[in-house]
Amino acid sequence: QFEAEKGNTFSGTAAKVFESPHDYCNGLSVNKPYSWSDPSVKSIDIVFDPQSEIELNYDNLVIYYEDTNGVAHVKTFTGTGFSNFSIDASSFRLSFSSDISVVKWGFKFTATPKTTAAFISKSYFDSPIINSRSFLRTVKKDNIRG
Repeated sequence: QFEAEKGNTFSGTAAKVFESPHDYCNGLSVNKPYSWSDPSVKSIDIVFDPQSEIELNYDNLVIYYEDTNGVAHVKTFTGTGFSNFSIDASSFRLSFSSDISVVKWGFKFTATPKTTAAFISKSYFDSPIINSRSFLRTVKKDNIRG
């Protein structure tokens, strides 16, 4: 059975792997939503296995999502060389369909949620200015004066 057929809401912030059977079968059709319920999840990184291959122009993997501004996005993949990308949302819909002739290895990707804490860490605390000892001393002094 195709694991992604189940559809899920995931608690926590753990990465999940989504994949078709290898090789997938003819006439496969899947369309399921997935989401992370943790409110700190702000985006999801999608990283494809380089083996991912589906029949060019006849079999399609589509990932739909709506970003935090309410704008709908559609990413469509066919053939090989799937590009990794990030979703500015905590959920997506996965759709995969194959026709009735040629089959290939299929697809596999890891969806890694990024949380509010990850954004703060990456964009704020990892900044060279923030890591500067003199800046931290200044912040401490300001906070003590308070």
